[in-house]
Parts: sequence; structure tokens; C-alpha cells
Amino acid sequence: MSTLQKERLPGEGESNKEETEQALEVNIGSHSVNFDSLVFYTTGRKFFRGNLDTIEFDEVESLPEGVPISPAASEKQARQQFAARVSKRFQNNSDEIPDKIPTKRKLQGNSILDFANAPIDHSKTLLGDRWLSREGGAILVAPSGMGKSSWSVQAAAQWSVGRDAFGITAHGKPLKILIVQAEDDDGDCTEMARVIDHLDFSNHEKNLLAENTRLEHVNDVSGQAFIETLDGFLEQFPADLVIINPLTSYLGGDEKDTGLCNQFFRNWLNPVLEKRQCAALIIHHTPKTNFNSTDNYSVADWQYRGSGVAGITNWARAYITIDPCGDGVFRFIAAKRGQRLDWYGSERYFSHSKEKGVIKWEDSNEQEISGAKASSRGAVQVDLEKVLAIVPAIDPIEKTAVLSKVMRECGIGDNKAKNALSELAAEGKIHHRTIPNPSGKGRSLAGWSKAPEPEVEPEKEPKKNGKKSKKLDGQKNPKKQLDGQSETAHTTSQSSEEK
Repeated sequence: MSTLQKERLPGEGESNKEETEQALEVNIGSHSVNFDSLVFYTTGRKFFRGNLDTIEFDEVESLPEGVPISPAASEKQARQQFAARVSKRFQNNSDEIPDKIPTKRKLQGNSILDFANAPIDHSKTLLGDRWLSREGGAILVAPSGMGKSSWSVQAAAQWSVGRDAFGITAHGKPLKILIVQAEDDDGDCTEMARVIDHLDFSNHEKNLLAENTRLEHVNDVSGQAFIETLDGFLEQFPADLVIINPLTSYLGGDEKDTGLCNQFFRNWLNPVLEKRQCAALIIHHTPKTNFNSTDNYSVADWQYRGSGVAGITNWARAYITIDPCGDGVFRFIAAKRGQRLDWYGSERYFSHSKEKGVIKWEDSNEQEISGAKASSRGAVQVDLEKVLAIVPAIDPIEKTAVLSKVMRECGIGDNKAKNALSELAAEGKIHHRTIPNPSGKGRSLAGWSKAPEPEVEPEKEPKKNGKKSKKLDGQKNPKKQLDGQSETAHTTSQSSEEK
């Protein structure tokens, strides 16, 4: 129903029946609206409409003909003029204001005393000590290539059968979890899902896993179209928790746009979470290039580690940042509501499995934690021998692929991985290589290899004195041939005369 169909203020028009009957009318769809309840403003470039009945003020594309229009220097001034009109109107009907003012939303809260005496509804708690509840949101932030996707798959698998994961308890209650992700193909998902082979799941737990999880690959929608897609998924699969990976794939714009972020989280996502009675855990990236040092960060500082505006952090009820410490060890900082987790204060350490071919997160051992803490007090030391082992011996691999592998296996960020490769190249241990474009068209690709670029033999110039040249001289240069014959004839003639 159009917002312009709402009932007039009771009593309004009864004291001025004649004016109401003579008021201009406009058809909106199939509805007729009296213009005496509407006021219009223009700044010369923008047009605004205020509804005195519903106390609404909004921008419109055009203005109807035949109505009084008030000029305004700006939208702010137009709003102020409208507010003055509303105030004046209510002063003329002051006896009816308290319970007669039409509103979009009625008060639904309670007094502080009511809240103090009310029991807490723990049925809404999903994870931790009310770390994350239904209708709420959490954010997990880390640099690219650190294993955020594998973390989300492993955590979802454990929570879906009622197990704790990463020190975050599900209270023994199996959760239905939907993962919507844009970056990993089916092969990646299969490799990550095989973590269940290393979690000792019983047959009963495997049945719960099959029933309670759904992983959807979506990379063709963003913004409001994504929200509509998500709502449709949740209608088909009523999840307790939806994991969105990553935010930037679905936001639909620049994460540094405060208006867009507020619209995405508060105007679009929140109503879906409330409607479907679920929570959201969103995977997010740090800025692509980091110019700021985190050496002196407090716990509170880490909640602003994700790229984009502060509004993203403000929306989240809970926030975890992953900080790579080197050698596959990571410091997890619970920057928001960390006291509601079973952690050592606000942080905990986890590592990538050292078992070859296994993609799995594990609790760090004491030695790994000691090394991580020592490195956090100074610069993270990069194991160059480990980086060197990642670079192929002969056939080159694209530089971006090598970089991602170095970051993942060494647990370091983008800049440190690039610096390590550059250092090895300067020492002559690895070499820049050219890789032909697989498409056969376009520019070649840049790669790394321990073997240098093969020397290209110089192109041989065509033989000038070969058989073809002799044939050319003897048979295909008639001028030269005739000149030779002429010279011979002249010499012979001269000899005859002398004789």
C-alpha cells in the first residue's frame, strides 16, 4: 500500500470542511490523495515531498502540476521548513496530539526496571555465552590466503553436529548452517570438506552433517539481489546460522561507502535475519595493502582491522581478527565480546596441520605459541628455505599462485611473502620466468622458477652464398650474365685484332 494512502489526522479537515472539499487531488495508481495534506519543495535540482498526515519526507523524481512549491536552498533547509509546518499544524490541534499522531512504528520496548526483572531467553543463543544469538551478526577478518574458507567449513561441520569449534561452544546443540560463498570451486570445497576424515565423526554425526549443512556457490549477484537470493535460500533451508564468504563479493559496492554499508547491513540484511530467526557470520578481508603497524594494537584496535568503514564493525555484535604469526601459526583475537568465549583472555592460537595433504586447523602447541609470541614482540621471521622449497625447480608457476602458496604455508602476509621472493631472486636462487598465455592470445604471464629462463638461440640469417644464391647468380641475374658475355666477346675481339 502506498504511504500516501494513510488516514488523515483525526479531526483534521472537520474544522475546515470547505477547504478539504475544494482541495486538489492526484491519482496515485488507483488511489486519490488530497494535496492539502502534501507539501512540496525544490532546491532547483532536487524535488521533495512532505506528507503532513504521516509525517514523512522524501525525495521524488518530479513534481505534479498545479501545486504550490516552496523554494529551498538545500535539502536540509527543506526539511527544516517541513518540520516547522508539522509543528504549527499540531499546535492547532494540541488536545489531540498525545495519542493521535500517526507513526510508522509504535513503541515496543520496556522500562529499565522491566528489563531488569525479565528472564534472559537463552533459546536465542547459538554460540558461546551469548557471543552470537539469533538476529545478530559476527565478523571474522584475516588477510587473503590465510585459510578463512577452510576455517568456516571446519567450524560449520563441528557446530552442525553440536561440537565446539575453535573454543566457541554450540552447547551440544546441532545447528543448521548455510554457507554462501563466491570464491571456492567444487574442487576446493571437496578438499576442505575432507577435514571430516580427520575429526573422528561417528556415523550419527555424519548423518547430522548431511542434514544440517548446505554449501552454496554464488558469484553472480550482489547488493539487494544477493539479499533476495539469501532470503530465498533461507526459506528453502531454514538455517540457524548463515556464513557469508566474503563480504566484498556481495556488498554491491565500495566497503568505504558508509551509506552503502549501513543500507546493506541495517536496511537489507537485518530484516532477513529477523524474519528467518537466524544469525550471520561474515568473512571479511583486511585492506589489500597495509601501511599501518599493528605492534602497539590493543584488543579494541583489532576490531577495526577489516577493510572499509567503521560502520561494518559497529553493526557486528562479535568480531574476530586472525593475525598471522609465521610458520603456519595464527593468533586469533576476539576483539568484540571475547569474554563470552572459552579463550585465554581475548586471544587464542591455532595452526595449520603439518600433515601433508591435510587441510585442517588445530590448536597450537606450547612451542608454537611461544614462538608466535616471541615473533609478535619483533618482526616476524620468514623461513626463506621454506619459501624456496615452494618455488618449482624447472617448470615455472604463475607468480600469483606462488605468492598465495607462500602466504598460506608460511603463515605470512602479502608484503612479507613478496619481500621473501624478491630476496631469493636477488640471491639468484629463483628466477623470473615467462609463461605463454594458455589462451594462445594476449600477453604472456609472469612466473617463478629455480631454473633461469632458457637462452634463446639467435635467428640464423638466410645464406647468401648457398646453392640458391649460386643458382640465382648463374640463372636468375640475366643482366650480370649478359654483362659477362659482352665483356668476354669484347676481349676476344680485341685479341683477334692484335693478332
